[in-house]
Amino acid sequence: INMSKLKQYTYSLAVALVALYVGAAGVAKLFGVPEVTQSFTTMGLPEGTSFLAGLCEVAAAVGFYITPMRRLAAGCLIPVMLGALYYHVIFTPLPQAIPALLILLTCLWIAIRPAQRNDD
Repeated sequence: INMSKLKQYTYSLAVALVALYVGAAGVAKLFGVPEVTQSFTTMGLPEGTSFLAGLCEVAAAVGFYITPMRRLAAGCLIPVMLGALYYHVIFTPLPQAIPALLILLTCLWIAIRPAQRNDD
């Protein structure tokens, strides 16, 4: 396997994993799963904020699978992931912030990575 193919596979895997993770988290928020929505109450955010975050996450997850929308989807998730990172750093044991940090960094990578001819 050549290096170009390996880079493309790594990128595609990162896109798929982030889409699945945030899509699942978004659906959980839309359905009001308490373990997922409790963080919004803990931070004192207005009711409905978790639903809005869930809509953003589900929309971004779909956008990741539409190649021309991929960078926009990643960019739109950056503020959401900054909020998640803030919550975990302030309100939970620090290791619980690692997934939010990794997703944030992956979204930054996807958002700033120049489009490639074979990004499909």
